[in-house]
Amino acid sequence: MTRSKRFVHLLSFAVALMGALFAIPSVADDVSEWANGEWLVFGWYGDSDATGCRPADPDGAWCYIPAGSVPANNPPWEVTVEYGGSGTITVVDAFMSGDQFEIFDNYMSLGLTSAPGSAYCGTPDQCIGMAEMSAGVFELTPGYHAITIGVVLNPFYVGAAFFRVDGDIVGAPPPIQDTDGDGVYDDEDQCIVSDLNPTVAIGDCDSGVVNTLYVDGCTIADRLQECGNGVRNHGLRVSCTADLLNEMMKSYEIEKVGAIQRCVAQDN
Repeated sequence: MTRSKRFVHLLSFAVALMGALFAIPSVADDVSEWANGEWLVFGWYGDSDATGCRPADPDGAWCYIPAGSVPANNPPWEVTVEYGGSGTITVVDAFMSGDQFEIFDNYMSLGLTSAPGSAYCGTPDQCIGMAEMSAGVFELTPGYHAITIGVVLNPFYVGAAFFRVDGDIVGAPPPIQDTDGDGVYDDEDQCIVSDLNPTVAIGDCDSGVVNTLYVDGCTIADRLQECGNGVRNHGLRVSCTADLLNEMMKSYEIEKVGAIQRCVAQDN
């Protein structure tokens, strides 16, 4: 082989090597904006490690993105835990069970998710509550983390799963609060501390009427309580309650109005 041909071969090898190196996602994508609330979907195909999901990861897997989740961008997934704080990454398999994962942080293993069983789930909240779905929670110490996920068991050759990051994450939005646990977040809840008793009770009188929770985060009991706030005159309170119940009755929001009115009349 002449010197010129040898040079061409070496140059071609160098170009190919550079191309291979740059084909590997080398810039971590920050996932802090989804911390403390969002589940991210990752996928894989063949013998590859986990990727993100298209379109967030242009070279990633095609994934179904169920409600309550977003497609992960390309790994490694970057997150920084505040100094003096703590964090976790939770990983859970999705859809058909059978997969298992090894979690890496800066290329050091954090451990394996649990052994899989036989089950099916479709959303993060369903999957995380099923013992048959391989899952794990891994601690993140203060400082910088670059997360990658290896697929240890892959019976279907393709798949998707969920992960989320929680804790004292730099750049993360504050945790979403739901003070009274009614499923309506505080920033949209008109009654942050709701009366969530199953039936409408006034004083010691239980009307037996279902204490409906409305989309604004208030229950029937909350609305009735508003009639009593700042009203010292019992007659005015009864009148306010009657007007409120009549409005609810007109819109078919409530039945058995008389039972509630009797309780109000008895409450002195």
